[in-house]
Amino acid sequence: MSTETLTTILIVLLSVNFVLWIIFLIFLLVQIRKVFNAVHEILGNINEFSSSFMSKALSVLPLVFGVLKSFKAVKSITTLSDAFDSDSKKEKKDD
Repeated sequence: MSTETLTTILIVLLSVNFVLWIIFLIFLLVQIRKVFNAVHEILGNINEFSSSFMSKALSVLPLVFGVLKSFKAVKSITTLSDAFDSDSKKEKKDD
């Protein structure tokens, strides 16, 4: 074999190798794009779920605060009535 033939074979093999690496790189980038699309879809679903959950929670929140304030009001009323009863008992003992 002559030098020109070996050089030609080497150039052809390097070209085929280069083309195969380019094809592999394109395949790899396509797979990475699919993964990013899947992650994007998952994050979109999480965003929709959290938005719907927060809207429901925010609609119930005033009701929860109302119940808590009513319990505090009842507690303060019973505390005042207990204080009034203890004061009236002290006045009766003093008489």
